[in-house]
Formats: sequence, structure tokens, C-alpha cells
Amino acid sequence: MGIPPDFFSRTSVQITVRRFSYPWPVRALSQALGPLSRFSTLGSLEPEYLRRAAFSQAGVSMEEHPEYVGPHFDEAMRLLGQGDFTPLGRLHWHGILATAAAGRIKLEQYLAEGRPVGEVKNPIFVVGLPRSGTSLVQRLIATDPARRGLRTFEMLSPVPPRKPSLTAKAKRFGFALLSYGIYRVFVPELIRIHHTSPTSLEECWMLFMPTYSVLNADYIFPNPAFGDWLLSRDMSEPFDCYKKLLGILSLSSPETPFVLKSPEHLWFLDDIYKTFPDARVIWTHRDPASAVLSYSAQMCLPARQHRGVVDPRAMGKRVLSRFRQGVERADAAMALFPKGRLAHLQYDELARDPVGALDRVYRELELEASPEHTRKMKDFLAGPQLDKNQNHYLEATYGLEKAQIREHFVDYMQKFDVKA
Repeated sequence: MGIPPDFFSRTSVQITVRRFSYPWPVRALSQALGPLSRFSTLGSLEPEYLRRAAFSQAGVSMEEHPEYVGPHFDEAMRLLGQGDFTPLGRLHWHGILATAAAGRIKLEQYLAEGRPVGEVKNPIFVVGLPRSGTSLVQRLIATDPARRGLRTFEMLSPVPPRKPSLTAKAKRFGFALLSYGIYRVFVPELIRIHHTSPTSLEECWMLFMPTYSVLNADYIFPNPAFGDWLLSRDMSEPFDCYKKLLGILSLSSPETPFVLKSPEHLWFLDDIYKTFPDARVIWTHRDPASAVLSYSAQMCLPARQHRGVVDPRAMGKRVLSRFRQGVERADAAMALFPKGRLAHLQYDELARDPVGALDRVYRELELEASPEHTRKMKDFLAGPQLDKNQNHYLEATYGLEKAQIREHFVDYMQKFDVKA
């Protein structure tokens, strides 16, 4: 069974991302916030102010438990506060960083109180370069009643309060709704490129926010210092916290293993193996020329949101370099996985016959799709899709040509039989 003809909308000639600086209403709002940011500490990106804001948000005494922010807080905050931000961008970024640190504080408090952490058993990780079909693979696997994905609102607030209540549930969902609303207003193109909502299945990079270890934050900055630091450090501590958060989230359905998806895991496949030795991995492959251009456009949006203006050519160069690192690191880590633990899936195969492709991958991973799972995958494909729009980008905008991109990935394309 192939993807139905209307799985994607008809091709549009409209370029998906056309603006690389604030439109005038956003620019006016940012300028209005200028005096406030100059004459107050509101929105400060200094580590000390972020620390105080995080403890206040978490409702924990900073004097009693200064270590709750984690061992890498100051170093990470210095890197994550580098360069110039607009007043609006600084205010939003301050909120993101303070909330990330508050999440770490809440996790440490939860653990100190001896509250339960479940086991993470037999997870499936879907990895691959961004825009290579990872979302579709996760959604198809998650139709299986015997597996579960994670939704946006769960990952933005993974640590439950001491006393669950309807108010706490409303706050959890409300925070996800607020985050969605901000992106909907200030970077509306992002929803077209990658649909997300408070209840959609989403990438689990959000669970790395409490350890300040989200690789895609690198693209916000004009220099690669943060990403270089992250890729050179020992990631054992971030992955340990990630596993604990998954264990907490598993308590709501302890017998249902996860299917987790994040392209970022491609850069850290060795840590996936060390942290989850019983994990299975599906690595999707697609022509890197398409992936690089699409992701360059996507990452221009948060950079524009926080900086006010972004150079798309510099972004194209950064994405190209990072993607090469990703496939090289993943290729080196493949040898760690025993037979039956890692399978490869071509985007073209997925597009031709999604159910058949997943059935083949399952056999490689020594799994079997139940008749009910197969039926639910077919029902899902026959229904309305979230990411239904085609997106279009001009190569010259990002200073790249498809042939040039493929030259950088010739070894990868040959080894994994990736078609142009």
C-alpha cells in the first residue's frame, strides 16, 4: 500500500521562508521593549540572573540547593547567552533558558524526595537527518496500541507536582499552548515546515533542555561555539537525566514501551547505545541535498526570532557542516549495535509503501507488527495528515547548490545507497 495520492497537498510555487528579518509589527514590538531591557534586568542572559529566575520559577530555595541547576549550568549559560539579541528575542530566550533550568531544579528535587522513576524498556529510536521521514515513521509505529510516543505537553513539563490536581494538569497543558502560540505568531512558517501542537507527537530533544544540551540551539548563534562544545563533551550526564525523565513519564503506562524520535540522536548514537543497551534504532536516509536546504530554511526561523535578522547563506554553511558531522559520527557508532538492533530505511521506500517498509524494518529488528497495528497504520495513512504541505526553497538563498551538497556526502550516499 503506497501513500495515497492526496497524502501531500499539490505543489505550490510559494517559497516557504521568504523573510530573514523581522516584519514591521514584530520589529515595532521589539523596539518598544528596548527601554525596558536597557534599564532593568528583565530578560538578562547573565548566568546569575538566569539562576535566580529559575529557582524562583521552580519554587525552590537557591541558598539551600544551589547544586540543583546541574554541574554545567554556568558554562552552558555563558555559551547560550553569547552575541546580540533583539529586546524581544532576549526576553523570549531568557524565558526559555530559565524554564530549562527550572526543569532541572524540579527533577533534582523530585529525585531528592525519593519519588518513583520507572524503567525504560525496549525503546525504539527513530533517527536520521532532519526532513528524512522520521516523523512519519514515529507516527506509524505509535499507532501500535503496544507502543507509545510522547506529546508536546508531556515533554515540556515532564516532572509531575507532589499533589496531582486538575489545576496542575491545566497549567501543564496551558504552558504547551502558550509555547505553541508564541511560535504561531512570531514564526508562522515553522508550522508549515514542521507541524506541531500541544498534543502532537514530538521530538524528544525537549527532554534535553534541563541539561542545556539541545544541539539545534546551535543554529541560533552566529558562531558555532555552543554546538562545538556540546559535540566535544561527555554526554553521559545529559543522557542519564534524559533516561530519568523518560522513566518518570513511563509511570503513566509502565508496560508500554516508547517509540522516540529526534534527528539529534543521530549525532549521539554511541550515547543511545550506552544508555539504552536494549534499544532498537531505525535510521532513515534521504538525499542530503533536500535535507540540508529544508533544514537551513527551518533553522533561519528561530534565529530570526531571537536575533531579528539572519544570514541564510551562513545558515546553509552551518547546516551543511553539522549534517556531515552527524552522518560521520553515526557511521562510526554503528559498530556498537549488535545484529537486530539497528535497521536502515530509505525515504523512497517509505514513500512507496509505508506499511511494507515498516514490516521489513520490523523483521530486521526481530519484531513483528500485529494485524491490529498493520490495520491502524493503514487507517492512519488514509486519514488527514499533519505535515501535508509541500515546501519550497531557492538554492541560491542559502548559498548552496544541490550538486555541491551531494559532493560533501558522496561517501555517505554510496555506503547507504542513498539516491539523489
